[in-house]
Amino acid sequence: MFGALMIYSASTVIAKDQGVSSFHYLILQMIWLAAAFMLGYLAYRFNLSVLAKSEVATVILVGAIVSLILVLIVGKNVAGATRWIDLGPFDLQPSEIAKLAFIIYLASLLANRGNKSGAKVDLKVHIYEVLAPFVITLGMVCGLILLQPDLDTSVIIAITALAMYYVSGTDFFHTVGTIAVLVLGGILGVAAAVLAPYRLQRVTTWLNFITTGDIAEKATSGFQIWNTLIAISSGGLLGLGYGESRGKLYYLSIAAFTDSIFTVIAEELGLVGTCVVIFSFIYFLYLGIGIAQRAPDKFSSLMAIGITTWIAVQAFLNIGANLTVVPFGGIPLPFISYGGSNTLMIAIGVGLLLNIHARSVRGNERETSVSKIGLRSKI
Repeated sequence: MFGALMIYSASTVIAKDQGVSSFHYLILQMIWLAAAFMLGYLAYRFNLSVLAKSEVATVILVGAIVSLILVLIVGKNVAGATRWIDLGPFDLQPSEIAKLAFIIYLASLLANRGNKSGAKVDLKVHIYEVLAPFVITLGMVCGLILLQPDLDTSVIIAITALAMYYVSGTDFFHTVGTIAVLVLGGILGVAAAVLAPYRLQRVTTWLNFITTGDIAEKATSGFQIWNTLIAISSGGLLGLGYGESRGKLYYLSIAAFTDSIFTVIAEELGLVGTCVVIFSFIYFLYLGIGIAQRAPDKFSSLMAIGITTWIAVQAFLNIGANLTVVPFGGIPLPFISYGGSNTLMIAIGVGLLLNIHARSVRGNERETSVSKIGLRSKI
């Protein structure tokens, strides 16, 4: 709901210029939120043992891969990127579906084929049954998303997958495999960043600012960084007040209520407002890790780690880009930015997290009841 309020503040000027009501994007987001709450509740009530089955998880992943291929064929091109499928009333972004689909598939793979903690591991078996499928599917999903092109989403999926793979086993091979994939992924990521001219220009502008404090070409490649920093710094401690952002007057382009909404929060609500947002995500990370630790089974634990990592990494990459800590990208801020696909998938992810938490609570209650019965019988 806080996100909806900030979307209204950040989108009013753009909406009026587009000839629609100033409430246009707020109304659309409220519709998405209503659908998100329903889907999140269904995920909360869903039988997780169904998702744990390798056949079901594979079908979900295949469906996501088909949608990633489909968007390259019939997708809508916006600003040189083909990331959306036009479905009439709304646009579908397959890469958002792929995030959660891959988490479910990987949790099933690692839970069903991965070794138990402390068990003896055969290197050949681990490579063929765990590491190879992990690397192949990760490469396939990230490769298709890079073709859109969308490096930022690929990075989020890769970091999430590595976190899940690393925690899935305590043996030496998991550690070495994680390091190997991390190094390979880092090399490929740098290559993807510098081989595309527009990405190279973005990285060069960012590196120049980080090393010299100067922003070259403020009217072109440095436009977003320059105006983002002006907006954030003008917010001061308490901000200019709700609705008073000047950055949303096209200085942040049309991303004011999507990728750059954190900047609008900083300008209108100041350092205090941004700290509340940042600490909220840190608290979410803390809660998610706690749910994963108390999960009743390995599949649930890995899925909780995956969902928590995905949302936390996406949040901090978005915030980092707005603060120029990392090169500026094009990813939404979870729970807050405008967007249908992102809002729906995050709601489903949180519903699954709450589902896992509820199962662990019920399990603890049953164990407590059993122990009490045992105690009474002894007495």
